[in-house]
Amino acid sequence: MKHWHVRATLGALVIVGAFAAYSFVYAERILPRVAIGDVSVGGMTREEAEMAVQEQFEELYKQGIVISVNNKAQTIHLENINFSLVPGEVVDQAWLVGRAGTWYERIGQQLTASVVGAQIAPRYSYDHDALTNELAILSGAVSQPSKDVHLVIKGTRV
Repeated sequence: MKHWHVRATLGALVIVGAFAAYSFVYAERILPRVAIGDVSVGGMTREEAEMAVQEQFEELYKQGIVISVNNKAQTIHLENINFSLVPGEVVDQAWLVGRAGTWYERIGQQLTASVVGAQIAPRYSYDHDALTNELAILSGAVSQPSKDVHLVIKGTRV
């Protein structure tokens, strides 16, 4: 009990040292367990993350959105609805996890990201009227009237 303050000081130094080492290791990289949609970007540089998100988007763009009605698969091609994604914006958001706010907010974000991860939603845009038109064409192909139409993307999969 005599040297409790020495132990407390050493414990505090170990914790501060661990956070300093963590910050140094990830100084040029996105923190671990950070994802943009379904793309894990933790440990990547900004450039690597932007390429990974762009590759996933290009795959989605080639594949299109597959809709199944009455066991008939129909595809909406993303170019037909002017779908676009700007990877740089969401990569910047992923980069800021654990780097924005006060020192204690940054530590809290770093702890949260390392334990449960951080999920960043992709930002995209599309032409609502073009999507409505595409669905009207598809509904005619499967003899189903179109209903209130909107597009929701969870992660990078539709």
